Amino acid sequence: MSHFLSGDADGHVFLWDYRMAKEQANTKVSEHDLNKVEFERNGKSFLVASDDKTVKMYSDELECKKTLTGHEDCVLDVVYD
Repeated sequence: MSHFLSGDADGHVFLWDYRMAKEQANTKVSEHDLNKVEFERNGKSFLVASDDKTVKMYSDELECKKTLTGHEDCVLDVVYD
């Protein structure tokens, strides 16, 4: 895998190509701070933990596939198992 993700306090996720050291794409995924973004091992999806009390699953094409709700406070971490 030659890509990595980053998130910011404005709710954006950035997809980077580390070989070229260039941003490949970005999208706004929340109106709140992002606390963690993590690629699935196969690199085909990623999870986002946010201060909006949700966990969101995105495809590698930056399309939201699922939103998980139920947390009573900010979600600080996510881990693929």
